[in-house]
Amino acid sequence: MAEDPAEDLQSRVADRRKQRRLPVRGDALVRVQRRELRAEAVDISAHGVCLTLLRALEVGTTCWLDLEIPSLAPGGFFSVEARVCFCLQGKDGYRIGLNCELDDLVADGAG
Repeated sequence: MAEDPAEDLQSRVADRRKQRRLPVRGDALVRVQRRELRAEAVDISAHGVCLTLLRALEVGTTCWLDLEIPSLAPGGFFSVEARVCFCLQGKDGYRIGLNCELDDLVADGAG
């Protein structure tokens, strides 16, 4: 059986990362170019988040990201500006990497 190429590539990229990734599950809303796209958070670090999304996003696109992850944020909700750094098609949609500043949030949640 063939593996999901998006998960395989993400795993190889993760091996080169400098920040620790925290696996999470939470709802996300990506607001880009007057569209609102529902997504699910997969993992998070001090400088980004990985989402699953049914639609592709162009690398380099700036968007606003609303995340609801009760285990990490007081009240479970936060919003941040983000930039798409990768978009990989997988068997169930797209794996989207977003670069954003989450230092305080991840430091609090990792403790």
